[in-house]
Amino acid sequence: MYKLLLKLLLNYLCLRIIPAILILGTFLFGCSKSSDVEIEITATPAIAARGQSLVVTVRTDHALDAGMPTIDIEPRDGLAVDNIQKVLPRQVNFRITVSPTSPVGYRILSLKAGNTHGKTVLEISEAAPGTDMGTDTSTDTGVFGSDSMTTTPDTETGTDSDSNLPQPTVEIRPATIFTGEEREISVFGKNTHFSASTEVTFPAGSGLVVTETAFLGATLTDGEHLALTILADANATLGNIIGTVSSPFGADTEKVYFPIEVKPAAEMVVFPASGSVGDTMTVSLRGSGTHFQSDAPATLVLVEPASQGVSIDLDTIHGPTDITSTIYIAENATPGTYQVIATTTLGVESERVSATFVVTPEVGDTDSLGQDTTDYETDETTGCNDFEVTPQWIPIGRYGKGIRFDAPRDITWRSDDRTVELIGGDSHFYIGDPNATIEENCYVSTGQVISCTVTAGLMATPGDYEIHITSGGVSSCGTLTVVDDDVEPIEIPTEYLPTYNMVTGSLDVDSNPSDYFAFSVDAGTTAVFHAYSLDRTTMDPVLRLIDASGDSWSLFRDDETPLGVDARMVYHFTEAGDYFMEVGPKLSDNEGDYQLYTYLLTHGNLSFEVEDDNDTFETAQTLTNPVGRVVHATADTVDDVDYYYFETTGPTTIHVVARRLGQQVGFADTRITLYDDAQLELNSNAAWYEVPSTHDPRLFVEDAGAYYLKVEAMEETSGFYALNIRPYMVINEINNAREHSWVEIQGMYNLDLAGYELCTFDGDGAAVDSTAPCADLSGIVTDADGYVAIYPDDIENDTLLLPNGPGAVSLLYQGSVMDKVQYGEIGNDVLAEGIPAEVGTTRAIGRAATVDSNNNKLDFVYMATSSPGMPNDRTYQSAIPLYGEPAD
Repeated sequence: MYKLLLKLLLNYLCLRIIPAILILGTFLFGCSKSSDVEIEITATPAIAARGQSLVVTVRTDHALDAGMPTIDIEPRDGLAVDNIQKVLPRQVNFRITVSPTSPVGYRILSLKAGNTHGKTVLEISEAAPGTDMGTDTSTDTGVFGSDSMTTTPDTETGTDSDSNLPQPTVEIRPATIFTGEEREISVFGKNTHFSASTEVTFPAGSGLVVTETAFLGATLTDGEHLALTILADANATLGNIIGTVSSPFGADTEKVYFPIEVKPAAEMVVFPASGSVGDTMTVSLRGSGTHFQSDAPATLVLVEPASQGVSIDLDTIHGPTDITSTIYIAENATPGTYQVIATTTLGVESERVSATFVVTPEVGDTDSLGQDTTDYETDETTGCNDFEVTPQWIPIGRYGKGIRFDAPRDITWRSDDRTVELIGGDSHFYIGDPNATIEENCYVSTGQVISCTVTAGLMATPGDYEIHITSGGVSSCGTLTVVDDDVEPIEIPTEYLPTYNMVTGSLDVDSNPSDYFAFSVDAGTTAVFHAYSLDRTTMDPVLRLIDASGDSWSLFRDDETPLGVDARMVYHFTEAGDYFMEVGPKLSDNEGDYQLYTYLLTHGNLSFEVEDDNDTFETAQTLTNPVGRVVHATADTVDDVDYYYFETTGPTTIHVVARRLGQQVGFADTRITLYDDAQLELNSNAAWYEVPSTHDPRLFVEDAGAYYLKVEAMEETSGFYALNIRPYMVINEINNAREHSWVEIQGMYNLDLAGYELCTFDGDGAAVDSTAPCADLSGIVTDADGYVAIYPDDIENDTLLLPNGPGAVSLLYQGSVMDKVQYGEIGNDVLAEGIPAEVGTTRAIGRAATVDSNNNKLDFVYMATSSPGMPNDRTYQSAIPLYGEPAD
């Protein structure tokens, strides 16, 4: 029975019909293409709690295809998935982090690798589950990792294991509800078992409550029909909330699930919000979350109650949130409170928003223009608050911030006759461009609204500033407040091996919208800045590099990826000087904790992307001495393309490394394309599959020559990457324990190492085996991922000997040195690349970043767990800061 319920849900999910909604069923039928293989999967544990972070193990009944496994969870609200690793042919591990505000209920967990894929159910609970929730102790072998139903285990009888059972489908109409709304929802089920005893519930704390359920029987076309009345409170959880439909079915309870999307209720205000008897006035209807539209069926505007002397005309729809209208208040209109209502038809639904408008009795005399002639500039009784300034305050460090001035009642601003004056502004605080007139930087969007941009640099003086507007001979005044924001120094380290700086901060919408840090650098410095969100559901930081004047940006960086919540910047300072770094929110309501990492790129064979416009063959960046070089670069946008030109003297591997903090799976998904010097395409690759998968592309060049390389972002991603050009084959890992010594070679896949030799040296720099210093590797072949671990027994006459202590290993091809690794201080350093690697007590060292920068100490770290014939343990931090972690 359990399999049936899950199968039904998953099949309909595959259809992805909107507003048709997924349901939970039992068997895994398929929505796959004919070439796809659908498999059964289980998740352990199959339940996670709000605020919890845990590792989930997904096991399959079928070996997964080669390729990088992907994990998807629907709905994704409040969930973060990372560290996806294929650890066995039938097992994938990943970490899930559940936000404290994540909606509780069931989710669909999907696993895909190549053409194999499967789905199971994951439950998000209120409280941390007990110790018995992580393991399924029932005899059910279906896809529920842990069975949460109150029935006996499924024994897979003929009744519920028949793959030819009718597939149920479910559709709800409408599929959305707004906060604070009570809405009637229809649920239609085919091949379901709805009845008068069916109950529909939502997770506790979601803010959704079913107040009424009615079973209306079956229709000819839509199947069984449930009519629901759902109440969403004003603070209901936004996003997809899972509803549960429970129906008695024989001795069991059939449960099907569907998501309904909770959206914030649309709102509207009227400005001005009042008028007097006898007035005819222009007003602005300003919406939030509204969908005003001029195309048929167009938005309608009316006033209630009607027939009391107040009416309204819709003049212009400027956009989905902005309408200009005219309100007519007759001489005999009834004073009081009215509702201005705007109604928009959206598909099968209607959006209705309203705002209050007050009609007051007739006021005293006005001038012939019907406008108040009071000189607000000198009116000390009212202060400088005649018109509304939105926002009312801004912190220093705001550049080109949009502000709006809303006219006082009975004043209409004219685009051909208006002046705007900022009192007390200076070169650091000004409206618009300081080199242009204010009038050129402000425009009248309606007769009641003037829009401008304002800049308050880091050197601006905090305080209240008056803004005076004169139009049609009438002057009025508003106040804009500039508030202070701390500027703290951060030190960019200058050691040869950079120990990273880390600063923790917190942003708050009301009290601290941004943090600023001041620092000084020398000319030629290349630094990496990485702002990492610690509250990933509420905080999405961005980075702005600001020049010494504090008035303009040198560089801006948003997310490392479109779906990410951290920002990363690599910048080369061509001139010494003082700078500021701002950590700010991506959206105005983002707030929460973050960490800012800073470190230098001043070591090893590292360089950086120096061409801002290296997006053509003609402007390709030239890489001199390319072999063993690591180029730090950024795919700024999904459309950014970077070209490089280099020359090789022999077989070469080209590799792109794209990672995030903590060496998680890369989000800057890149493709590399190789061209010859005539710009003819030779090869292209978007991903290199191995376990654990890196999602990083590789290409191999056999012949010496000149080449162009194009690096581009894939699948709507962007962000930081590192380009590494290295020898065709390199030494990847060394275990120099005498009893179990071995050397791992990594590079081209399925390659016979004929022509290659391994040479070993002791602590005196002498050959370990003086009679045969080098071992011939002919007949040894790398595997499909390019790895091979070479043991003494693999070599004829047992000539592969490693010293039991400090030593060195070199890899030769046809007598030329391709790679060499020295570990520990030995008689001389001529066998080392850069600084020698250090020797760990476990006597195993390996490349942590899978790159070769021609510096042993930077490339190699200790390996607590050796991995012959496999990628190295990626829990180790990389000596070369490709990811943002420390390098010490």
